[in-house]
Amino acid sequence: MTRANRLFIALPIPKTTALSIAQWQQRVAPPRVKIILPEQLHLTLAFLGPQDEARQQEIEQALAHVHGTSWQQGLQITGSFHRAQIGYLAPAHPAPELLALASQIQHDVSQIGVAISEHTYRPHVTVFRKLKRCASWSPKVPGWSWQASAFCLYQSINGHYRELNRWPLRP
Repeated sequence: MTRANRLFIALPIPKTTALSIAQWQQRVAPPRVKIILPEQLHLTLAFLGPQDEARQQEIEQALAHVHGTSWQQGLQITGSFHRAQIGYLAPAHPAPELLALASQIQHDVSQIGVAISEHTYRPHVTVFRKLKRCASWSPKVPGWSWQASAFCLYQSINGHYRELNRWPLRP
């Protein structure tokens, strides 16, 4: 039996930005949360769920045909998904390029039979797990930005993420 890999597509966050976010996380973390490590931070574009190796190859072929344009990506606000118990950073106003890229990726992988969540896409970077309902958690965000110049296919293994492939965005 072929082992399925949990896959997702995301924007990588540059190391300097991720380290700055990590310093902020240490300052504002509510009690008893799990802090996401800087090397694990990413902005999700699509969650693909468990996929076998043959389907993974099809996904990579489809992603090779995705054409997006680079843009300045920002994170200015916080939020939480109560059911999933996560705290996140997000853009105050998602860039049109981000929304177009996520839409194209989701469309292209769904065309090869990969089921995509029917939930409305909400771009975010998970910074905390095990965040209990915490109405008072709304820390000041210094704001970060970076040049989004690539998107990646990742494998999720016990809460750790491994980059499998990377595709550049046009300047």
